[in-house]
Amino acid sequence: MRATLERRAATVTVDAWARLDFLVSRPELGHLCRSADGALDAEAVRAALPGLSARAARRVLDRCRVLGLVDAHGSLTSLGREAAETDRVPAPEQGVYRIAFVDEPPLRRCILHVERLRPDEARAAGEGDRDLAERFRPETQGPFPSVAQQGRSVVFRDWKPNTVHKSDQGEVRFRVHADFDADTVDLQVYGRLAMNGLSRDCADPGRRVELDLDAVRRDWAGRVLPGRWRDGRLAVSWAAVERGDWGGSARDGFTGRRAGGQAPLFAGMDWVLVTVDDVPLAPESAGDALAWARARFLATVAEQAWLPWPEVAARHAELVAGSPLEPFAPPPPSFAELVDALQAAEGGPPWKLLAAVDLAPRPWTPEELAGEASVVVAPDRLQFRYGERRSLRELVEALFGPALRFAEDGGARLLVVDRYVRGHDNLANFEALLRCLPEGARVDVVTDPEDDRARLEALLGGGRWWSYRSFFGRDRRQQPHDRYLVLDADGEVVAWQLSNPILDGRPVAGEPAADPDRELVWRDLMALRLEPEELPPAVRRWLNGGAR
Repeated sequence: MRATLERRAATVTVDAWARLDFLVSRPELGHLCRSADGALDAEAVRAALPGLSARAARRVLDRCRVLGLVDAHGSLTSLGREAAETDRVPAPEQGVYRIAFVDEPPLRRCILHVERLRPDEARAAGEGDRDLAERFRPETQGPFPSVAQQGRSVVFRDWKPNTVHKSDQGEVRFRVHADFDADTVDLQVYGRLAMNGLSRDCADPGRRVELDLDAVRRDWAGRVLPGRWRDGRLAVSWAAVERGDWGGSARDGFTGRRAGGQAPLFAGMDWVLVTVDDVPLAPESAGDALAWARARFLATVAEQAWLPWPEVAARHAELVAGSPLEPFAPPPPSFAELVDALQAAEGGPPWKLLAAVDLAPRPWTPEELAGEASVVVAPDRLQFRYGERRSLRELVEALFGPALRFAEDGGARLLVVDRYVRGHDNLANFEALLRCLPEGARVDVVTDPEDDRARLEALLGGGRWWSYRSFFGRDRRQQPHDRYLVLDADGEVVAWQLSNPILDGRPVAGEPAADPDRELVWRDLMALRLEPEELPPAVRRWLNGGAR
């Protein structure tokens, strides 16, 4: 989240006799500070500046202390580090100056600009309120960059203030850029600075200031940003998103934008909120999540020419997975709801959906079309809807139950065709799958294990594995996209084609583990029963006892 805010800044000028240092370029002292490695002594000076005598080196070190580049122990000060970076070091001056200050947080008592006066100019101004002038004594030495003269910076040493001037001429403003993700706040002074009867354009390069952005984020919730923070996101209503209150990227990007109004910032003072961008958004309630998900889904299928019913749940799951909608698990629309929504959006019958259902090779049950069945188990079809919670043992039982239960010891062999039998999480689930099988069952795998070959071979034991290229051939057009599970249990063949991996489930909580009875959360999973002759030729060869 990023915010830009502005505010007019109250300024004063003070006439004073002062001791100031103006930063000037001294490359040799910058080189000396860079070579100090955090501290300077006479030997370090002689090493950095060859040819100096020991006495001359001590004088240089003393001069560095006077200029404030090092402290009494020889350690680099902030001015020394500045010199190491920029080659600019303090050049002491004293005289009568007119010094412009800003008189508001976050730069209270901060010098904006300095101009030298003639002594008679300062005396002509008369005696002022010295107690008032003392209020503006800088709290730090600086350096303070001039906002009216680019490249000029001053270090404050001491002063005897005389007169305070307050003028409404000119207009100096603060602009703040706050990056809540990077936890940085940059402030710039801009506008026009009135001084000595002249108005100067401000050319401030900007500076980093300290601010507790977590506290600001909490303070803005419900006031500047209507909503409440939950898990790092602002919970908002779908109605606000639909009205456009959060900008055009809110629906699909889950980030919002606000502009205008007032926002408290430093010391609780109100600032003009120019913009706040990339506000992370989430639905406020389950109802908001459902409406949000439906709107996103309808937008994605609006231009689709053909919409088979099995794709609806899968497409809906893809839109919800990994988004702020996921914790609410909004269900996909039922067939009737989708027909009504598409008809309202398109102004006519949604033939792309109606025809797809009418021409389906297998009729859909009323429960499936109503979207009421979270799990469909039929002789020729199995479906888990997105967010379904089942263990691997329950899934294996649904796919192979009777065939596995009545297979004799050593009489079952299983082929797993899936490119992703690899990775820590998937291999943990694969080990759990092996524990669902009867003792002595042989498991073969077609996959691309990459760096996990050794672990896969250890899990397979007496089974073997093939790469996709060695099993199906070098022509990638012959390598299937879908996954296959084929069981040969004493001659009884049970074959399934899967839309997603059987290893895709993830634990509800904690790390993945090789536990077949542990409850897992599934993405949308569709499995269709195949006859042996419907399998790819390479898989049929495996059934007949051979493979490439």
